[in-house]
Amino acid sequence: MKFSELRQLIEDRGAVNVTCMKGIDDLETYAEPGMRLTITGGDEQHDGVLKLRVSYEDFDEFNKQFESANYFDGNRQPVLTAREAGFYKVKDTIYVMADDEFERFFSTLDSTKLYDQYKAERSNIPYVQWLENKVEQLSK
Repeated sequence: MKFSELRQLIEDRGAVNVTCMKGIDDLETYAEPGMRLTITGGDEQHDGVLKLRVSYEDFDEFNKQFESANYFDGNRQPVLTAREAGFYKVKDTIYVMADDEFERFFSTLDSTKLYDQYKAERSNIPYVQWLENKVEQLSK
């Protein structure tokens, strides 16, 4: 699917939850492979550029495990995450080419039921630990 087709999908179904794939590294964005986000809309810009409106809000805790220290501190050392460097925004914009393949950068999440359950429980433990506890409970 091309990004230009994604706009129609969002108009038909509403926002789309996705997982970021390896190709996300080629875009100028906070997102890293493995992170999840919600694409809430898109606007065609000039010269075939599409401006995607995205939100990390529903996956904020989940995404922390994928953050890497690739932002520079005062000593010009890449030791800060985007969040620590002050560049993380819960709602953001990602620019893509309208004719690029969506699947190069994202994979749709058909279901986020486990993460939704985690959020509903308002657990004070990290999501990964919560998942491990669920697996342990199921294996008993």
